[in-house]
Amino acid sequence: MVTKVEDLAQVVTKVEDHVQVVKKNQVGVEMQEMKEVLEERNVQANNMEKSIMVCVVDGKSILRFKD
Repeated sequence: MVTKVEDLAQVVTKVEDHVQVVKKNQVGVEMQEMKEVLEERNVQANNMEKSIMVCVVDGKSILRFKD
């Protein structure tokens, strides 16, 4: 049991430090998840880009999907 004000202050400081570490870890996890989503979307965009070709018909550019 905490009996002194100094001890209580140390406990509070340790708890606050732990909370900051947890928050930083959570931000890191969220950033990693966002990075994974962006990488997946980039792969999807690259795959779409490979399946689309630009054709010029009557002086206009149109997009067509490759067979």
